Amino acid sequence: EAINETGIIGMLLHNLGIEYFKQEDYQNAHIYYGKALKMADKKTAIFLNRLYNYLDNSIKGDLQTHKRHLKSAQEGLFFSKALKHPLYQHLFQLLIFQVDGETDSYYVYLEKEALPFFLSYNQINRINKFGKKLFHYFSDTKQYEKAVQISHTFIQRD
Repeated sequence: EAINETGIIGMLLHNLGIEYFKQEDYQNAHIYYGKALKMADKKTAIFLNRLYNYLDNSIKGDLQTHKRHLKSAQEGLFFSKALKHPLYQHLFQLLIFQVDGETDSYYVYLEKEALPFFLSYNQINRINKFGKKLFHYFSDTKQYEKAVQISHTFIQRD
């Protein structure tokens, strides 16, 4: 019963972090994501999900140092490989590129590896988030044919 309560409390804290994140209140989201993260077993997908959200929020809110962000992203990649969890392997690899400022590597990886994975597993939220980022990148870098190809991804799903 105590384990179940811990799981429920962790889920509620994480969900509260999500709500603060949606409001762009990164400081409060960081607090609740952090509390939820501490309650998760590192050998679970729940931990990976919480670490990813904690880190994504921290990067957006510029709440930790570059070194800390990189260490957390590498930790996430390590655990996602240990758990053989390809979704989080892709997400943490993208965060590593982002934190290191490797823009070209980020978008090549997104185009060639991550987005095809999200599409093949029908990860709607990831497709929307990362597909739009890739579309804007292609538009901004005048790669219009690739931008049109990405836009078809959204049209075909409707």
